Amino acid sequence: MNNCSLFNNRPPARRVTKVRDLIMKAFLRRGYKKCSRSIKMILENEFGIIYNLKKIRRLMKKFAIV
Repeated sequence: MNNCSLFNNRPPARRVTKVRDLIMKAFLRRGYKKCSRSIKMILENEFGIIYNLKKIRRLMKKFAIV
């Protein structure tokens, strides 16, 4: 077994962009900006996607969504 495969746990780039697009959709919903808690609730209720609040905050910081 290759050691590099054990430590390379990054998700594919396509999945990250899909998650970013969903967060942006929730962020811009109804014409005004939202905080990470609101985005979490919108993702759960509207899209049926459950993400940890910490993960949402990390991705918002990574993609400069504020």
